[in-house]
Amino acid sequence: MGSFDILYTGSSSAARIPELGILQRAEEKYYDTIARKDEIATAQAKQNEQEYLAAMKNDPVYLVAGKNQQIQSDAIENYNNKWGKIFMQRNGRLTTQDKLDMQKDKMALTMMQQGLLSDQQRYLSEKEVMQKDLKGFYDPDVFNAEEQKYLKTGKYTPTALIPRPQDITLGFKNTYKDYNPTEQIRQWKDEAGTGWIAQDIQNMTREDAVAKLPEFILSNQGYIRRMLIDAEKPENSKEVEKYLMEYDENHNGVLDPAEKQNAISQPVNYNNPLLKWAANHYADDSIKIKPGTPKRTTGVKSGSWSVPAFGNYSVKTPPVMMREYITTVGGTTYKGNASYETSGRKMNVPLNGTMILRPSGNKDIGDTGQSSEPAIFAGVLERQDGSIGLHFITPTDDWNKTRSVKGTDLDVPAENMPGMWNFPIEYDGVQTTVGELMKKHNKGTQASKPKQTDIGL
Repeated sequence: MGSFDILYTGSSSAARIPELGILQRAEEKYYDTIARKDEIATAQAKQNEQEYLAAMKNDPVYLVAGKNQQIQSDAIENYNNKWGKIFMQRNGRLTTQDKLDMQKDKMALTMMQQGLLSDQQRYLSEKEVMQKDLKGFYDPDVFNAEEQKYLKTGKYTPTALIPRPQDITLGFKNTYKDYNPTEQIRQWKDEAGTGWIAQDIQNMTREDAVAKLPEFILSNQGYIRRMLIDAEKPENSKEVEKYLMEYDENHNGVLDPAEKQNAISQPVNYNNPLLKWAANHYADDSIKIKPGTPKRTTGVKSGSWSVPAFGNYSVKTPPVMMREYITTVGGTTYKGNASYETSGRKMNVPLNGTMILRPSGNKDIGDTGQSSEPAIFAGVLERQDGSIGLHFITPTDDWNKTRSVKGTDLDVPAENMPGMWNFPIEYDGVQTTVGELMKKHNKGTQASKPKQTDIGL
């Protein structure tokens, strides 16, 4: 029978059991790592979302033009749709390149809005200037056209404030009306062989006008614009081309398109060919003339006109004959001219077919209806073709907005004033009327005897 030491405990005979705390700490560390990773991913996702939402925030700006409102709305919608789609495709994780591209698109959108606002600010500022432009320095037609274009297209011109074209001859006369009064003698003969002489007083010679007009035109943008507009008119093309020919570089007597463009593109200064043309073109009409009373230098021949008393014709003051058979009126030659005292006898005249008589060339008023301001009745005219005109004189400068000066002669077609057909006149020693003369020359339009009318002279 075996024996055992009563002191044996067995402590050295069993395997070592590891401490459970080490495993637990390793497991906890593992799960902590996973949890931390998820936390980082969640935080990054939140950051990505916040960055995306910030980048997607686009504040519309206030725009007055409907077209620009639509442009802005479409641009914001396209931007949001593009990057919303990309964000979804990336599961909310935009790449660095995505963020750079998104930033570029956002910057382009913002710059587009700023551009629209800049155009709008210029438009509103210039509209305010036009509303305060009581003296009419700027051209309202140009501004209104650009305004409508802006509201329709959303695009505004660099500036719509263009000087309004101003009348060169009227401005020149008003500026130099008392410059250097000189006497000028006019002598002429009418077709009947009667000689006439008149001593006129004018504010300057033609040479003076040609010398002073360039500086005068350059003093005002409105005058420059008037010059450029008139130079483009077809009726002035041959006259203008004479001054452009100095730019005929190959000296073949013909301006090719390149040479013409070079000529009209020259700086607007004293050497500009258009300014040289303008000085000569406007010179005659820019001289202010006070016509002298014509005096007959030779005997009158047959065919003269005279003015009898008005008889029972309804007028306030009978006219007094001033002269007989004078054929030059405003530089135009007539076969006959019965001229009358002109003080105080005014009436509105029809504008259709009415001619402004000027020594430099007649001009059709080019309008219809009645004049807004009465003209002074001055007599009856027999034209070269035998038709009859009524002679009127403008009582003020810029009469009826025709850019004429006070005292300008007008030729009004007699057929347009039926109230004057019963006007009495003596022709070749026979008392007759305007209407009968119209019938005689087959130029009248009346179908029956005209009704006597009080024209209120």
